[in-house]
Amino acid sequence: IPFYVPVRKLASAWTEDRVAEGYEGFMSALATAITYTLGGIISTAEVLPVIIQTVNQNKGLLLLDAFDEYRPAEEEKRNEFIEKLHALSDRFQKNLILLTSRPYRFLNPQFSMFTFQNTLYDDYISMFVNRLGRALLRARRELSLSENDLYQWLQTLEESINLPQFREFRSPFYLTLMILLGASRESAAEAKNLLMDLHRLGDLYACFLKETLRWEKNKGNDPQADDQDCFTVLGFVAYYTYVEPQPRFVLADKIEEDSRIERKQVQELIRFWVNAGLLKEDSSGGPPIFQHSGFQKYGVA
Repeated sequence: IPFYVPVRKLASAWTEDRVAEGYEGFMSALATAITYTLGGIISTAEVLPVIIQTVNQNKGLLLLDAFDEYRPAEEEKRNEFIEKLHALSDRFQKNLILLTSRPYRFLNPQFSMFTFQNTLYDDYISMFVNRLGRALLRARRELSLSENDLYQWLQTLEESINLPQFREFRSPFYLTLMILLGASRESAAEAKNLLMDLHRLGDLYACFLKETLRWEKNKGNDPQADDQDCFTVLGFVAYYTYVEPQPRFVLADKIEEDSRIERKQVQELIRFWVNAGLLKEDSSGGPPIFQHSGFQKYGVA
């Protein structure tokens, strides 16, 4: 049974408001955060027993989302949050706790998640590839894979991901992206070829930009333009956002001048990326805002 909880709200109720310590304090803060997420349509007193019963029956999935958005004035509070959560892990037995974050090193190079390792060992990678990869491939019923085919595909993925060129990619975030890419192809050979084309983190983000373009076209949000023009405009938006910031009203003119893509099409492609959810209009008149921090510095610019 899933419970969605924004980390920022949970941390405010747990580590900053100083509710009861330990497990009871965490459950109380959890109920407070969930009540907030539900818009207050039910009370914390009604939420709390539901969570307690679910966790006691080992049926809970706690999705603690957006750790990167929890930015207290005192950096130690982030460390304290992780320490306290880690200390309670034994109390949750077979319940699942998923803590999500955009890549922390991109957002704050000074912060290190000391409780969790930044790199993963070979045996953990093997387990991760087999569990996640198997689930993803099994979900693709149109492939009709035999158990042997499935095993061979997972072996190919694991062998590829363990190559020395992917040492830089050994974090849960990038490992998940590589497994997702490898399990989304039409064959194990195609998956291997795709992974072999990845040489730096920017290549991995480029793959997902291409996937985003494909998904949007399938949804009917077709930019009616060459794929390379779509990426070129996005790249220049990044440049004029992070390198030489430009006001919104001259952005299309600057991109037309640099890219030789007509101004009208530049505007249409910016609107396409806004509709795709990658960009957001800035109400103050500045350049569009990039929704995802990873794409800000590494995926595009």
